[in-house]
Amino acid sequence: MSTENTLKLEEISLDYLVRAEAAIALSNDYWRLGKPGSFALSVAEVCAIHGVPAAGLNRLISTYCIAFSEQIFCEFCGCPVEFTSRTNYLENRRKSSWAAWRCNDCIEAEREAERRRQEDQGALRVQLLKEELTSASRSAPEIELMSFREVVFLLSLLRYAGSEDLDFIIPYELVSADLSPTSEYDHDIINKLFRRKLIAIHPGSKAESVIIEEGKLTGYFPLKVHWTLPLEGREISPAAFMEQLELRLRDRASWPEDWSEKTVKLFQEVALQECLQYLQVVVEDHGFELRVGDKTLLVLKDILRRYSVAQAYNFMWRAAKDAAAFYVRKDTSRRHAANTIPGAIQRMADRATAEGWDVKAYRRDFRAPQSMLSRVLFDVALGIGETGFTSIPPSPSFAPDGDLSGEQ
Repeated sequence: MSTENTLKLEEISLDYLVRAEAAIALSNDYWRLGKPGSFALSVAEVCAIHGVPAAGLNRLISTYCIAFSEQIFCEFCGCPVEFTSRTNYLENRRKSSWAAWRCNDCIEAEREAERRRQEDQGALRVQLLKEELTSASRSAPEIELMSFREVVFLLSLLRYAGSEDLDFIIPYELVSADLSPTSEYDHDIINKLFRRKLIAIHPGSKAESVIIEEGKLTGYFPLKVHWTLPLEGREISPAAFMEQLELRLRDRASWPEDWSEKTVKLFQEVALQECLQYLQVVVEDHGFELRVGDKTLLVLKDILRRYSVAQAYNFMWRAAKDAAAFYVRKDTSRRHAANTIPGAIQRMADRATAEGWDVKAYRRDFRAPQSMLSRVLFDVALGIGETGFTSIPPSPSFAPDGDLSGEQ
């Protein structure tokens, strides 16, 4: 397709694509500028002069010539901007965005460069994560050397978010169930397992879940990454590894000597977390917001020395109800009313103990469901089921096969 000549019309230049004089004249009259912001001839006048129908004018113009700016150029390659019609010219001639305009070829080239950059970054990410996985596999302790807490945590996480083939662990933020009673404890579990090299970041984790700077892995988002078991170089499948974890917990006769004491500490921790979980439910039920600090934690720990989690539910529900009544009666602030809840729980529990109340045990609330950690601890490891919810957390003298009736 040859070019006859180029005609400059103030802000517009025309490249003619055919040698027909009639086509050149038509294009020239169509694009000729008049006063600022207008054209010398109307569309109707152009059609009348050249004897063409208005409906086909734009097709003829786009076929016979290309109109481009004498003032606006691609910031990368210097190619001038093209106008497809008068309307297109009038709408865009004064756009502020023209200062950073890029032509389609440059946009496509930039996209291709970005695609290649992401491919290179992706390859680097996979390489770095594979190296991390190899390192973790060399350092990860064998099941026989894992602590009671580590076995319970790892089995809970695998049951909670393990893929069907156990090749990876689904990112925390994508799972709707509860790993532990509270999100804070969830984070603690995941971080502990990662620091002990019991889980590693899966090489297939998405780009937004890790941070790579200057060719090095400098950070990760624990709730976004896919995790995996660091079993590289070991002659064991993920399924067989998980099975061994379960057998390790169920075979209480072969537990190390210190595991019975470790069960007590974890029992107490889970009970405390279940109380915090329900406390959040009843506080929000009454439109309050309570920041849990040392005072509240001390109150709940003291309660759990005398009462089960199910009974602690009773105290917490009544304290929240009383706080709501206090808020209405005294016309005080919600914050002040919420701050009365820990003290009210403590007073009710102390009075119940002093006067020998028969404290009713509540059932689990559907808004505070049993977590996977609780199931693994009480069902698999201790073999006591819901007794872990309805009994008083044991003292250090507790043994897994001991009496959990609540007598201390």
